[in-house]
Amino acid sequence: MAWRIGVDAGSTFTDVCLFDDSTGRVEVWKVASTPDDLARSIALGIEEAVARAGEGVWRLPVRSVVSDVSAGVVGAQETATRAGFDSMISFDMGGSSTAVALLTGESRRLAGEAIVPDNPPVSDIQILVLGAGGDSIVCGQPGRPLTVGPRGAGVEPGPVYAAHGGTEPTVTDANVVLQTLNPDYLLGGRMRLRQERSRVAIGALAEILGLDVMPAAQGILSAVTTDIANAIRALPS
Repeated sequence: MAWRIGVDAGSTFTDVCLFDDSTGRVEVWKVASTPDDLARSIALGIEEAVARAGEGVWRLPVRSVVSDVSAGVVGAQETATRAGFDSMISFDMGGSSTAVALLTGESRRLAGEAIVPDNPPVSDIQILVLGAGGDSIVCGQPGRPLTVGPRGAGVEPGPVYAAHGGTEPTVTDANVVLQTLNPDYLLGGRMRLRQERSRVAIGALAEILGLDVMPAAQGILSAVTTDIANAIRALPS
């Protein structure tokens, strides 16, 4: 039996994935990030993974460490390859940013090689990064388009739904209000989001815009979707 652990340290949460090679069992959960030293949240995630695995035999070393942007591209490349596509656009939205990339033909092969630390990303992999993620703060003024980011809630004070002191609405708060994310059963019920707090924060923004809460929440998602779509269109063909 061999276990694989994947850790993705984000601005607000650190995602942990535990995979059993022999049975195909997969567990995914989150721990709070520690922005002053991300190694602490990574270590916590690994400790939890070891506890869940019990007395399993560990025989797979860490093979490579890649940046969040490179990891998203490599993961999308593998998915596209298995699906039989030669060209693809990847989309990777995190807490503080969103990355889109275009890979075609030869650049897809080179993207796989780019996971080697001594081999930098090649120039024909086109990647654009936006300062708009799930925890990006949304601002608005009457008669003007909503602004998403580049400021983010981070861990402290954090997005409103986390109830850690944040008061400014974020993209994820809009998803919580619209229940695109289930506020009571996220991650199988392991994480509860404070929907009422998100509703109050977006309600304050809605009042500024002269809207009701739900249209304001939908407006936030429309604004960030438009930004992402424009970034995808800007990728050279």
